[in-house]
Amino acid sequence: ESLARPDHHPLRTGLTTLESYIKWRGWDIDNVVASRAEFNAATSLVSHPLTFPLTLGAHLASFLRQRDVIDGHCSTTMKLCCVGARAEATLPTEYWREMLLYSSALAGASNNGSQGGWHWHLDFVGPDISSNLPAKTISLDTADEFNCTKEIPWAPNRTLRLRFFKSYLHQYIMSQYKEAKTKCASSDDASGDELEEESSFDLTALLSLWDGFLLFNPGIGHPYLAKGWRPTLRYILTTGKPVIVTAHSQLDSERDWLVIKQTMSELEQGERLSKTIEEAGGDAEANPYQLNPFASRIEYEDPCCDSSDDNKKLVRPNMLVMRIPCNGLTKKEYASSTTEWGNQ
Repeated sequence: ESLARPDHHPLRTGLTTLESYIKWRGWDIDNVVASRAEFNAATSLVSHPLTFPLTLGAHLASFLRQRDVIDGHCSTTMKLCCVGARAEATLPTEYWREMLLYSSALAGASNNGSQGGWHWHLDFVGPDISSNLPAKTISLDTADEFNCTKEIPWAPNRTLRLRFFKSYLHQYIMSQYKEAKTKCASSDDASGDELEEESSFDLTALLSLWDGFLLFNPGIGHPYLAKGWRPTLRYILTTGKPVIVTAHSQLDSERDWLVIKQTMSELEQGERLSKTIEEAGGDAEANPYQLNPFASRIEYEDPCCDSSDDNKKLVRPNMLVMRIPCNGLTKKEYASSTTEWGNQ
């Protein structure tokens, strides 16, 4: 009942905090709690499952703005990959529906488009995902979904398709690479022609599976996790697609940023590195992560933290967020980068 569809029209400004979003959604927490302490506790509970969909919703437009820089196409379908997914892959669909509502409210009613609005695909990929999870589709076009009676005609973001893959991303990509080459070879054998990789197998397709990437609290720079992240991170950055990365503490962000910055330098993405720093304020020596207004407000101790400082052991999911803009590779650079990555 509390997740019922709003009767009102979207706002383009003002939804910059969790409190403003709760008010816009009509969730009257004030009238169901007896004190300010209970209100804060209830808000913290709400913030925890909503941190993933609202953090994505706040940055959804950045994927649209940068898509044409790389691909130059006009499709109304956008595909994102949530890498190393864990808790976010277990959220009920009602919560992910909030991503469609929030991003649509930010965009406004004027962005519906001639083809019925935007349709989003979100693939969760990670070794901790449960096996054989079915795909799910969330729609703002279905009048009776979630026992609601109203459609939302003003929302430009119409549907969200969720899929789940239990695998490390780099292993998933290599399985796609091998499968595509096998199919291509079988087809050429049947026709009596030799396999000609340049014409029969499109290497650039491996870099175009998604239009952007999400990494929620990945721990890229954690001493216990860094080695496992290296091939996946290199693939993500090689695609040149925009990336949203969060961290659950200042220490977490500093470790991750060191690895990301080093990997971008190794891949000769100096201009992209500069853009990332510039968007965060332009200080080359500063950490480009910024406070996330939709971070979870539930604080707990990180069991993997090796710091002796008790304050650094306290974390909040998605406490900080950083955006890495697209790189804008040419098709030739795409093919070269994919060949190099595939040979590894």
